[in-house]
Amino acid sequence: MSGMDNAEASSRVLQKERIYLDYSKIRYFVFDIDGTLVTEEKKISPATKQAVMRLLDKGYRVSIASGRRIGGFRRYARELGFADDATLIGMNGGQIETMSGAPIYKAPLEDKGDLADYVDFWLDYPVILVYYFADHLVSLNLQDDEVGKDFLHTLLERAEVASVESARDPREIEGLPLKVLTYGDPDIIQEAIQKMPDRFADCFSQVLSEPFFFEIMKKGTSKGNGVEKAADALGLSMDRIMTFGDQNNDLSMIRQAGIGVAMGNACPDLKEAADVVIGTNEEDGIAHFLEEAGFLD
Repeated sequence: MSGMDNAEASSRVLQKERIYLDYSKIRYFVFDIDGTLVTEEKKISPATKQAVMRLLDKGYRVSIASGRRIGGFRRYARELGFADDATLIGMNGGQIETMSGAPIYKAPLEDKGDLADYVDFWLDYPVILVYYFADHLVSLNLQDDEVGKDFLHTLLERAEVASVESARDPREIEGLPLKVLTYGDPDIIQEAIQKMPDRFADCFSQVLSEPFFFEIMKKGTSKGNGVEKAADALGLSMDRIMTFGDQNNDLSMIRQAGIGVAMGNACPDLKEAADVVIGTNEEDGIAHFLEEAGFLD
């Protein structure tokens, strides 16, 4: 740990409404990545790494649940020492497999016509769209300018692919993706959301995962439902699970878990939904909380 004394660590944990939380029932921990498990430099801090590895040593089940494709975060699971049978949840719950690559669940989008209409709507705006498949990405409207280059760098870093295919027309893209991500200026994203036809909400699960990322998945897909599927495979009920997150795409798993934990840097809606609010991802919030709550004893 970082040398913060117990009094300082305690001051960073807010238990909502002084309700009683039974930590003793928790057997399974699920962590979001960006803004939660990693710092702004996209690294797991030594204290957080030590704490999560201690959970594994004590026999707890630990998973990662991310909006990223699983190939984009397997290295973090490897760094933490996940066993081959550990469960990884990607694509906001639309892709679940074991650390060794054994498939558990996959939920691609279902209707090419609805997807084409959705993409046509966004192409009226200066945004970039990315089709996420399990093993590759395809972009639409990716321009060779500074914005496009910066986004491509971020995309390659997070998705851990060597390159991103490009298409001019969505009808050229073969197969149905696990999700489609829209990237753009937050004000433009918000303007488009306000004008988006209501029927798209009936066709897809939708989430604003960050102010500049809007994503769609197969209807019914969410991190919460993904965690529930993973728990079912392990024979665990949701009340035995503790989830950690920071953004709107974490809301479902925060609400559905036995105990939902919001990072100190979380968006307001997530803090409101969580049972506990802890320190930020830059303050080793996870490590201090797990130590204080007695999980590392």
